[in-house]
Amino acid sequence: MNLPSFTRVALVTGFISTLLVLPAAAKTPPYLGISSTSYVLSPVRSPGATNSNGHVFVAGGFSTTGSTVTNLVQEFDLAKKTVTTVAPLPTARAGLGLVEAFSSSGNELFAVGGVDSSGHVLGTVELYNEAFGVWGSAAPMLTPRAFLSVVRGTDGFIYAIGGIDSTGKSVSTVEKYNVSTNTWSAGPSLITARSHFGAVLGPQDVMYVTGGLDANGNYLKSSEIFIIGSSNAWTGWFPMNVARSDFAFVQGADGFLHVAGGHSATGDLTSLEGYNTHTGAWTIEPNSLLDPQAELAGVEGLNANNYFVGGISAKKFFTRVRKGQPPFAPSHTVTFYMHGYDEPSINSTFAMDNQVPLFGSVLGLTILGTSNWTTFPAVTGTIGAGGTVTVNIPTTLGLGILTTFTLYSQDFDGGSSQVLGQTSALIGLGLLNTVQIPISTPVTFNHKALVLSISTVLGLDLNLSGGQINMQVSGLDGVPSD
Repeated sequence: MNLPSFTRVALVTGFISTLLVLPAAAKTPPYLGISSTSYVLSPVRSPGATNSNGHVFVAGGFSTTGSTVTNLVQEFDLAKKTVTTVAPLPTARAGLGLVEAFSSSGNELFAVGGVDSSGHVLGTVELYNEAFGVWGSAAPMLTPRAFLSVVRGTDGFIYAIGGIDSTGKSVSTVEKYNVSTNTWSAGPSLITARSHFGAVLGPQDVMYVTGGLDANGNYLKSSEIFIIGSSNAWTGWFPMNVARSDFAFVQGADGFLHVAGGHSATGDLTSLEGYNTHTGAWTIEPNSLLDPQAELAGVEGLNANNYFVGGISAKKFFTRVRKGQPPFAPSHTVTFYMHGYDEPSINSTFAMDNQVPLFGSVLGLTILGTSNWTTFPAVTGTIGAGGTVTVNIPTTLGLGILTTFTLYSQDFDGGSSQVLGQTSALIGLGLLNTVQIPISTPVTFNHKALVLSISTVLGLDLNLSGGQINMQVSGLDGVPSD
């Protein structure tokens, strides 16, 4: 078996992450089964929400049917299944954006913009250090805005997109926040001014925005995309079936982007739509929310589920968190694409939850190097005897001396570690290397992380192809991982 050097991964790129891709899943209709969870939150509408390493944070929002806003920050832990409150926002607000990013201080939450109880639109940016549990301030946006969307890009920027300005009108402007330098700069403007809309980062570094309200208050169903690193302008894209605002927009484990609920010209909605990133088709899903629900937020989970938090309809607040779960999948293959410099660490390893080309030099050299990469979100299902993990490394010339690949599973707190398979070779030399890690004993995962550890005594890697390193897990039965 030929084994390459992993210098290009271990030293040149450093940070590694991937998006779990289910190639066959997106060919089937979108499907989320909607149910209630045990998580109960204080009533809020138009909050900010984000998932950070299995902890869903819900910040701010309107606490009444009127204009009263809150600085409450609630957290529910997907592993421990607990709900707690953490340090409150320094500035109470609603219609804010909340996103998690990695800074020099570690994992932090960034609360961006919003509106206060007096109706003042804010440019305020505050950050929460998860390790120390305290809030601090960051540079304010160039243009105060509320009911915007924020997206963490794979280029080191946080994008603040659209929203309403101090006049109450929807805007098309976009700003970029450099996490490293604490500075804002202008980004490419949207084609259509919009607020109260949804935005997500999808596969292949494509940012999607859809729906909302235009500058005249009309409901929108149009969509736009922007490809990080490739685009210099937004491109008009496929429209939703139903024009709506104040909905949840999330990426799902079934290979689709999902829109849930919201306001429309005919009233509050229960409907869900799924977007197929392969075909560009929007499809009304067979299931729907349990009640009409608008001004809610949606986040991806660690266990193949999406979570819908907050919101209101007919002056009824929704305090119980709802989840959307994809269907059970028969034996399938999950692919992890590795890349770098854009994801926070999880338990001292690097996450696999986005798909972009591997950054780095064409030449690498390492001595006594070891690197670990952790699947994120969690894996649920069973790999039967005879299942395999395949590591594919495109390289023009690779040399590895005593290179060892170890795959093990663990809880997200690092506990219950179990070695699943290992392979090694004294000397490896190859052009396009494929490494097979056999799984000899059936293993069942329940909300587990998979960790790939690669160590080499001496390695050299020359890569001129620019291809992507990836890891494939075959023979997995169960709920698809998201």
